[in-house]
Amino acid sequence: MSRLRELMLLYRALLEGEGYSAHVSERYLPREGDVVELLASPDGLEVLLLMFRRREEFMEVVPVSRFWEFATPRDVLIFLEGEPHIAQTDLSLDLPLSFLSRLPLVKVSTLSDEELEKVRRVYRGEER
Repeated sequence: MSRLRELMLLYRALLEGEGYSAHVSERYLPREGDVVELLASPDGLEVLLLMFRRREEFMEVVPVSRFWEFATPRDVLIFLEGEPHIAQTDLSLDLPLSFLSRLPLVKVSTLSDEELEKVRRVYRGEER
């Protein structure tokens, strides 16, 4: 048995002795419309991503920024927890789902169907 596994088992036993339990959750795999934060940003600013569109084994993601003052006609104003942000539709990326499942992501919010459709219209160039 590896040393790390032994330490984990000891830790769980200590928690149980104190009346707590350790639960290991499954990896979070985001869905379309979720806004997630990538943990451990090197500069201390959050890295937010909108899970824009799933295609087979890939998820197209759109960066989200709190700097809405710098919005361009290709950006969409969205509100997360009452604060304005922009979805930057001109900077989308296709990421493999296998890669996304290994990232330390935390779900921040989920866009409503209407908000997601608004982002899609701007992405397609139908609206600015």
